Amino acid sequence: MNVARVKDIFIKELSVEFRQKFAIGGIFLFAATTVFIIYKSFNSISPREWTILIWIIMLFAGLNAVVKSFLQEKKETYLYYYTLFDPIDLILAKLLYNFVFLCFIFAIILIFLGVFSGFPVRDLSLF
Repeated sequence: MNVARVKDIFIKELSVEFRQKFAIGGIFLFAATTVFIIYKSFNSISPREWTILIWIIMLFAGLNAVVKSFLQEKKETYLYYYTLFDPIDLILAKLLYNFVFLCFIFAIILIFLGVFSGFPVRDLSLF
């Protein structure tokens, strides 16, 4: 594993994401509309339901984000990357990027759900 190459691939993934401004806006829109639909659908949400809902939202948002990350490039592009980088470095960088991206999505969903439905979590580190 070459840390410098993993860093380069990670930066490339970030630049691709910021080049497509609609992708980040789409994630904000997905988070906001999903939380708003939950807010309008339920009169009150118990802490247990709140936790279940946030993980279900996160599951679907995460699946969409990760699948998009691995499918946004053509097969030929991946063949080119495999000639430039070790495949393990490429996969590690994509996994690291997706982990950071999912943490960002989780924070956005947590903030939106906290604003609309309250924030029942007492110990954030355990959550």
